[in-house]
Amino acid sequence: MNHPPKDHTWYYVASLFTTIIYSVCALKIAFASSYVVQDDARQHIFWMHRFTNPKLFPTDNIADYFQAVDPSGYSGLYWLFNELGIEPIICHKILPFFLALITAHYCYRVCLELFPIPITGFFSVLLLNQNLWMGDNLLSGTPRAFFYPLFLAFLYYFLKQSAILCAVIILLQIFFYPHTALISLGVWLANTIYCYFDHSSKPLNPLFRQSKSQFIAITILLIGIAILFSYPEKMAAFLPVTTANMARQLPEFGLEGRSAFFQHDALSFWLLGTRSALLPIEWPYILVISFGAFLPLLYCWPQSFPLVHQIKPNIYLLWQIFSVSLLLFALSHLVLFHLHLPSRYTHHTIRVILAFADAIFITVVLDALIKKCAQKLRTLSASIWLLVKNIIIVLTLSLLILPSFAVFPYSYRLGYVQGKAKGLYRFFEQQPIDIRIASLSEQSDFIPIFAKRSVLTGREYSIPYHWGYYQPLRQKIIETIQAQYSDDLAVIQKFIQRYRIDFWLLDRAAFTQTYLLNNSWLWQFQPVSKNAANNLDKKLILAQFISDCQVYDDANFIVLESRCLLDQALE
Repeated sequence: MNHPPKDHTWYYVASLFTTIIYSVCALKIAFASSYVVQDDARQHIFWMHRFTNPKLFPTDNIADYFQAVDPSGYSGLYWLFNELGIEPIICHKILPFFLALITAHYCYRVCLELFPIPITGFFSVLLLNQNLWMGDNLLSGTPRAFFYPLFLAFLYYFLKQSAILCAVIILLQIFFYPHTALISLGVWLANTIYCYFDHSSKPLNPLFRQSKSQFIAITILLIGIAILFSYPEKMAAFLPVTTANMARQLPEFGLEGRSAFFQHDALSFWLLGTRSALLPIEWPYILVISFGAFLPLLYCWPQSFPLVHQIKPNIYLLWQIFSVSLLLFALSHLVLFHLHLPSRYTHHTIRVILAFADAIFITVVLDALIKKCAQKLRTLSASIWLLVKNIIIVLTLSLLILPSFAVFPYSYRLGYVQGKAKGLYRFFEQQPIDIRIASLSEQSDFIPIFAKRSVLTGREYSIPYHWGYYQPLRQKIIETIQAQYSDDLAVIQKFIQRYRIDFWLLDRAAFTQTYLLNNSWLWQFQPVSKNAANNLDKKLILAQFISDCQVYDDANFIVLESRCLLDQALE
């Protein structure tokens, strides 16, 4: 391990092979049924049915919102695949496979730029794969899935000092996941400042190279920044952004809320929370593998750890990434929620930083251990020493690979959800494309993606970060609860006419105390939900007309026709 072998093809192939194994495990679950979909993809994919039929989801504020939220490059890629015959719901299942391979490729290449020993590149890919497939970021096929391939590509071309390619990658980041571009631009700026004040080392910053590419790169960057600042214009119909003061008044941002943000204690809020905190959601695993944070200590004993001399000076880039991420994290908290969620700026980068730092740490320590053993066992024959050396390497690999058996396939099941009401989806899909369905059922989250029909409300679509979108949606949810549990026929009639409801989807257990009390989403809307629970002892209108107005029913669901309810109301 003293010198990197000239041919590192086997380590590179092994890196891609481990990535393929993880990806295939996900593909197996994703294609287990045509009604399996990644949880968050339901928000970002359903409106893309418009690519095939632009008449779908007419006057649907939910579809319009998510179409506006999705970056143009991301939606454009899905449009292109749809034109090639690959539907969005299929595309979102296979896309992570290719994103994972691109991620692995650049992860390996970046690692060699920091520490030119091929086995370290393999370690970094293995560790990053384990981390990524524990969560649903990469496998979601949503905009955030593009963070890793695009950010690692930026780092690679930055280390290779290619100004034009860095600028092009940042432009792609803006089109696919703008958060990434903010981090990359921050890293570039931080490096510029560092190079300006530190004249002792060779400048890493590509723009410091005297070449014609400077003008082209700066032009591309300016175009990208202009596009980045134009995003609020795209969202104009759904502004203003929900402010921190507004969010503190909404149960949706509370501990049990749909978009839980504010925690009861400072530790959870700043370090461990899903949306507000510094550390990734798999923080127990992160803490276990954070031994790479001790990498600087190895410089104190270069005689014991000789491979530290192989670490290139540009390793400081990892510190710059962390510093920029931390700064954006703090800024995001200051201007909540104008830069969306603070966690978006640290969770992803910490995973990347640790993959590199841990891989280098493992290699340096493993090399020192093997050399130490060699000194102790000099009397052994060459063949026996080779065996001992291989055993040490195999044990190290086993310890690295072991977490995979703890998270597979369970972690995938956390990311994918399955629609279990096939008959219900087929029923709605057979109805006119302009229908609108009122429902408080969890199945309303699946109807747009599987039945291609509009729902008035849905938990999955209740995203409260843009008040211009969420305020009217919140009002619709409240009025749906009031109408569904009303004993006044006039209330239901007014509700149906106001929102042009065609069908009403009910869970069979909808009129039970348990149904309301155990539904954390509905329980956010107080005192409306509590009043609904108190009304269960009364003769509720919808419950009375189930036998007269139902047009679909199965073991779990009932669908009422609104026209029938209106006719009943007119008698």
